[in-house]
Amino acid sequence: MAFDAPYVRGDLIGEGATSRVFEATSADGRRVALKILNEQHAADPVSRARFLREARAARAVRHPRLVPVLATGEGDGPWLAMPHAGTSLAAAIARDGALAPAAVARLAEDLGAAVDALHAANVMHRDLKPSNVLIDEHGAARVSDFGLARATDWTVLTREGEVFGTPHYTAPELIEGAPASDASDIYALGCLLWEAASGSPPFAGRSVLEIGVAHLADTPEPPSDWPSDLAFALTAPLAKHPEERPATGHALAALVRIAVVSSARRA
Repeated sequence: MAFDAPYVRGDLIGEGATSRVFEATSADGRRVALKILNEQHAADPVSRARFLREARAARAVRHPRLVPVLATGEGDGPWLAMPHAGTSLAAAIARDGALAPAAVARLAEDLGAAVDALHAANVMHRDLKPSNVLIDEHGAARVSDFGLARATDWTVLTREGEVFGTPHYTAPELIEGAPASDASDIYALGCLLWEAASGSPPFAGRSVLEIGVAHLADTPEPPSDWPSDLAFALTAPLAKHPEERPATGHALAALVRIAVVSSARRA
């Protein structure tokens, strides 16, 4: 695919189902991450519209814990440029394993603030997962990748029978066909924090079908070395009924912080 943008493209640093992310340098020497829609998806009107909507979502809400879009453009397919914001949480877990409890608490606070900022603007992310979280050199986390985000006043870009998100982080009500909500983002955030604290998402080691059934019917078993406070805090957002989950990212982060502090005091 031809590429026409005011950036010098470097190495490939990430690849998803519909796009690739490259290191790049702007004309003034700034280091950026350049996300380019794959050629086959650029030819699909729905995929193209979703990709362009990512830029709209990122520009609709500005917050320190959200990765902004710096610029967008079109070559043979659409692209967008973002600050080069660090290493993905997925890569950090793959490299180092589970995070320390204090780091999980900080992660919960950063991501809870990001989710609340989106929800305050009537935007749902709909695809929270470790690969969509970037950790900078100071340990701060930011949410990226708004390709599946949806605001209440946007056109629904959905094909019949589609379930958005990634199986390990998909709320039960979405599997049953209910529309996405703030509570389904909280569920995904809970799954993400569970993975950060244990090294694996809830219901790991199962087929896609088994994961879906587990989200509907099972409660994940906390690792045996988790203190009971932490197990309670990280199970709370995984309640099967949306109204039983913490109502906000801030409320979830507070649960995790209290659990970590309480466990440290007893140690």
